[in-house]
Amino acid sequence: MKNKTGKIYLILMIVAVTCISVNAQKGGCTVNTTPQAYTNDQNREHEIERLAKQYLGTSKDDVGRWFAETTRGVTSFKEIRNDTPCLVKVYKMDKKPFQADTQTVEIAPNSVYRGDFWIPWADNADQYREHYMTISVDGREIAWLWQQTKEVRVNFTAGFSDGARLAPGVSQGGGDRTLIIEDMDNRPTFVIAGMQRR
Repeated sequence: MKNKTGKIYLILMIVAVTCISVNAQKGGCTVNTTPQAYTNDQNREHEIERLAKQYLGTSKDDVGRWFAETTRGVTSFKEIRNDTPCLVKVYKMDKKPFQADTQTVEIAPNSVYRGDFWIPWADNADQYREHYMTISVDGREIAWLWQQTKEVRVNFTAGFSDGARLAPGVSQGGGDRTLIIEDMDNRPTFVIAGMQRR
């Protein structure tokens, strides 16, 4: 009798954990990702940047402590941290020989992805068409990123912009980084942080 009860309890626990996991990914998002979440479309980029600065001001993360390598070469996200109650998707188009053209990582709410996610390089609009990345929160794109020369650049609408603003946080190219997607004032923002030594 004990074995049957134990097995039934185990099955019920597995079902409960599965249901909780599915519900967390489906309907737990409380972050307002609609365009109306920001003051207006014109100020959207300023709002995302302001929220990122606010996060930097309140965060215990050591942004930039382990700063960009002097070469400022390839920049790779070794961690993508989703600190929101929403599903986050990070996508990149990076057409190069001998590798997949695209990479997509989905990060469940309040979870961390660990791996290699290189930031694509683009020095002009032609290169950008095949070398860029996006950050989406709850199915809505909030930022487009690429590395141009020695800095990581960002746009808050699709498309290349020569000399676009620097990405919030450690925007210098070269080395390993953490991408943090955060919920500030019930709106999504992001910041690039240096990797901390473990």
